Amino acid sequence: MTREPDTAYSSRDSRGLWWGVAAVSTAVISLGTAIVVSHGGWNLPLALEVGLAAAVTAALGLRLPRGDVVRVDALAASAALALLAPAAGMITLFFGCLTGMYLSRRMTRSSPVSVLVDSSRHVTALGLAYLVKYSAVTLSLTEVALAGLAIAVYACVELSSLAAQQAFTSATGYSVVAGSMFRSVWQIYLGQACLGIALAVVYPSMGAWAIPVMTILGAILLNGFALYLRVKIAYQETIAALAKVSELHLANRRGHSERVANMAVSVGRRLAMTPHSLEALNYAALLHEIGSLGRDFEDPAAHEDVAGWAEKGAEILRAVPFLEDAAEMVSCQHEVVGASRDERARVSQIGGAIIRACCVVEDELRGASESGELSDSPRLVDRVNSAEGRIPEEILRAVVLVAEQMRVYETRAVPTKR
Repeated sequence: MTREPDTAYSSRDSRGLWWGVAAVSTAVISLGTAIVVSHGGWNLPLALEVGLAAAVTAALGLRLPRGDVVRVDALAASAALALLAPAAGMITLFFGCLTGMYLSRRMTRSSPVSVLVDSSRHVTALGLAYLVKYSAVTLSLTEVALAGLAIAVYACVELSSLAAQQAFTSATGYSVVAGSMFRSVWQIYLGQACLGIALAVVYPSMGAWAIPVMTILGAILLNGFALYLRVKIAYQETIAALAKVSELHLANRRGHSERVANMAVSVGRRLAMTPHSLEALNYAALLHEIGSLGRDFEDPAAHEDVAGWAEKGAEILRAVPFLEDAAEMVSCQHEVVGASRDERARVSQIGGAIIRACCVVEDELRGASESGELSDSPRLVDRVNSAEGRIPEEILRAVVLVAEQMRVYETRAVPTKR
């Protein structure tokens, strides 16, 4: 799997340059070590089959909801681990991935340098998987267990290095990036890994037909997952468009919903909310003001019936089946978080409180940016408490920490008055 941001390795991005140098150097060292210690010969027809499988899976990129392109090549890596010597497997996977990525680079708008760097990262992950495989021979594991262990190591190293690449080049927290990527691709990676293990098992009986048959099944699996992602992206783009509708008549609040959503999801992660709840929280934060269409923010009376327009927005969202949980969070924006026997109701209350606090903090940060002031933590806490009443301490603390870490008041695209 590989992720290719459009400008990650441009000459203007020193972080991307340093990461590229490190990735290529590590791959060269890994490959050199494999050549020195490897004693297996080359089976050219088998290597060509594995290389073709790597090219096919590398060419089938998956576009995630946030626009990132990932490639899942666990099937080809499994074939290399099971059927080829270390040096032959690493060289074959490298050129296979390089070919597939290069042929599809127009779709990803990635540079040849980024293709080289990402292919090198795959080689390093495969080298470590080979190391674990041959080290585990003394454990007397079955063929299936040994293949599963090797591909699990490859998957973990490859996914970890992918998250590290994105976190380093974008100066983002590693845990946030890794968690987001794992939730997006773990199902398809598991499916490809299972096909790879099946390939190792059936190869002795099927022979050369095993690789193309499993590659076709893997391509079908990737294509089906890509269709699922397209539908999900269409949903999210529709929701983002709806979120902008409530801001069209207020130029100074444009982008407010998106900023609140980014903060709310980060707070939800800090509070260990489940992936399903985080998704609902993201949708609810994006649409938390959908019921306020036509409301004049300049009129003080418009702020008195906040619960009314929140419930109106919830009614709109309840008409969409997959937004039911988000609708409850929107409805609970102005409820007090209390002890509830219903776990779903409590999650909705927590989500509503998070949105409420993030909304107030974003307003405060935007106002401070426009006036050229700086909002410190005590001021943010006082602002939330005075505007919205009592917010649970745990939520309030998380919101303030996220606001500080994201440096919303420094990076927000709101012009500062002079």
